[in-house]
Amino acid sequence: TNRSAVYFAFGSSALTAKAKRVLRAVAKEIKANPAVSSVRIAGYADRVGSAMANEKLSKRRADRVRRYLMAKGVVNAQVVETRWFGDSVPATSCKAGLPKAELVSCLQPDRRVEIEVDAAR
Repeated sequence: TNRSAVYFAFGSSALTAKAKRVLRAVAKEIKANPAVSSVRIAGYADRVGSAMANEKLSKRRADRVRRYLMAKGVVNAQVVETRWFGDSVPATSCKAGLPKAELVSCLQPDRRVEIEVDAAR
């Protein structure tokens, strides 16, 4: 399994230039490997805001990544299991009581979409 991740600005599902570079490389890898059997996309959000809003945001992020990969020609086996987890699976352990700007910065790793690519051996 190859794993990649892309990260998002606070409250945003827009792909950054860096995210697009990562996704182009992922798409190229998938298309070049006929043994790819599945692609899993999982969207996440940080804990700021309501659980419902964060679930919707994580879904938008995952959908944006899926659509981008499809636009780059990833269309078969391959596409694509998409899941989203809102703020329920944090990658961070930021202290309580941080000023908002510091908290938003600390929580950056939570604002992500992870892509897992499986290939038959």
